[in-house]
Amino acid sequence: LPIWVLVWVLPVFMVLFEQMHTPLPWATRALLQVHAGVKAMAWPVLLVLSVACPAIWSLRRRPTWTLHLETLMWRWPMWGKWRQMQAEAQWCALLASLLDSGLDWDRALQGVGSATGHALFAQATRKMRTQLNSGTSAGRAMSLCSVPHGPQHRQGVFSPILTLWVRAAESAGDVPAVLRKWSALQEEALASQWRSALRMLEPLLMALLGLLMGWLVLALYLPVLQMGQMI
Repeated sequence: LPIWVLVWVLPVFMVLFEQMHTPLPWATRALLQVHAGVKAMAWPVLLVLSVACPAIWSLRRRPTWTLHLETLMWRWPMWGKWRQMQAEAQWCALLASLLDSGLDWDRALQGVGSATGHALFAQATRKMRTQLNSGTSAGRAMSLCSVPHGPQHRQGVFSPILTLWVRAAESAGDVPAVLRKWSALQEEALASQWRSALRMLEPLLMALLGLLMGWLVLALYLPVLQMGQMI
């Protein structure tokens, strides 16, 4: 809506503003400056986007670039944690289904590797296969999967609680059930955090939209009211 006002509504009022011989209010002057800035930057921004979007799309197809991007997003506040929870829930659900179907760990991990669409989990799955083939237990192999290029303290790809659950489930021989349970818990926690975030953002967005619309109405109609008082 604000872009629509700047592109189609404001030019109509600018014809009226040019006929006024009194100084414009500060809100109107600020709106005109924003309009001039948007108009001046429109073509450069479109040119940059037309070059950057295909370049980013081609880089996304390279595994190394995708891994670096996912590692960077991993450290974003809130978003990185949500991304991990989503990918971990998908990984656990798919691995549990493959193990229940009768596949061994090596073949099951081979099928679950890139299914989450998360480069870090795909890399961790390959590391797990290598560790399992060397005789390491599944829980121990999961705990050895760390985020590459991380900070000085070691950060694991899998949640520490999940690795403890898998270690305990290996002794009981019921790993698929534990993986399904963890997947359900992660999905439930993720949905709860999303709802909480939306409840917090909704009043902020409404207040911001109200202030923006109030500024637009004030900037457009205050000069008209001043001109009416002069008449």
